[in-house]
Amino acid sequence: VTRDWVRALEKIKALLTNRPVGLPAIVSEAAKISGEALAIFDEGEALTYARLCRRMNQYSRWALAEGLRDGDVVGLLMPNRPEYLAIWLGLTQIGCVVALLNTNVSERSLVHSIKTANIRTAIADASPRDTEVPVVSNVDALAHDRGDEWSSLLSAQLSSPVRWKHCLLSLSEAGVTGYVE
Repeated sequence: VTRDWVRALEKIKALLTNRPVGLPAIVSEAAKISGEALAIFDEGEALTYARLCRRMNQYSRWALAEGLRDGDVVGLLMPNRPEYLAIWLGLTQIGCVVALLNTNVSERSLVHSIKTANIRTAIADASPRDTEVPVVSNVDALAHDRGDEWSSLLSAQLSSPVRWKHCLLSLSEAGVTGYVE
């Protein structure tokens, strides 16, 4: 009888130690099991579990590249949308504490929240504007001047290799001779 109990406890221990801990791990598991199932949506965007997991991992890699580490407090100030969740999960996955800042509070209340939370870095929603001079993207090596294109280009840049050679060729063909890095 004792051997049976030991065997049962060993199986329970294995189940508990292999179990995902935290929401990022649960999303990763859901992506493996039900990758193409809808995870989250709003009027303009929908993410499957697989895509949410990829985005989460992209933000984790970005945060690590920016020097963010376990325990760092990051403020997140943006309206609710699927990208909000991906950023939050990505930061949480590497151990950052995410201070979810309310976009509907007064400036005074927002400043108080930032100081109280001891935020090291903040991420805010941005709405890029059109540019007078086209900018060659290192994602597709094409010139872009519409602000509504930048969000998808920045998203692609998080997961795509940088195409510097193509960018330099595009700039050269456009007559650019001076470069500043």
